[in-house]
Amino acid sequence: MTFTLRGRAKPLVLILASISLLAVVACSGDPGNGGADGARGNPGRIGKAGIGGEAGADGVQGIAGSDGLAGPVGAEGPTGPSGAQGPEGAKGATGASGSISASLTVTDSGTGYVGVVDLSNLGTKVDVTGAGFAAGESVNISIGSTGVVSATANSAGVISAMGITLPTSLSDGDVVSVRGDGSSGTTGWGALLVTNKNSTN
Repeated sequence: MTFTLRGRAKPLVLILASISLLAVVACSGDPGNGGADGARGNPGRIGKAGIGGEAGADGVQGIAGSDGLAGPVGAEGPTGPSGAQGPEGAKGATGASGSISASLTVTDSGTGYVGVVDLSNLGTKVDVTGAGFAAGESVNISIGSTGVVSATANSAGVISAMGITLPTSLSDGDVVSVRGDGSSGTTGWGALLVTNKNSTN
């Protein structure tokens, strides 16, 4: 069915529209007050521990420092024990052969005894003779370790030194060597026994 609005129907529409507008206005109230604050929320969850970091790379080696000053000299340590005895040393070279080509005779100037001097009977001097020296050779004569006189060999190589005073260090029972050292290398030897008869009486 089809309705056709005519001129009479227009006032009705306007009336209905006015009523609807009044209804809207009548239904519109004042704005309400704001609501109260909401309640505090629940605490958040504890976070998980973080993953450990990786180890860092090794550092670069530093430059060596300069040498420090020398410390003071320490105290001397105790003496160590004696070392073991060393091996025997090598033998020395053989010396040149000496020349013992002359012989000496020692005679008591007071008694005439040969090789013996008696201190109790003018036995304080001796006569020394020798042969086998070079002609004109100068011979130093010593009794014991004491040099006493020098004599010169004649053309036959004979020396003669008379009245030689004995060293005061000699005493009864001494046996001493009498030596003649020639300037040409000739050496002569003799022996002398010292006695003192008075010391045995």
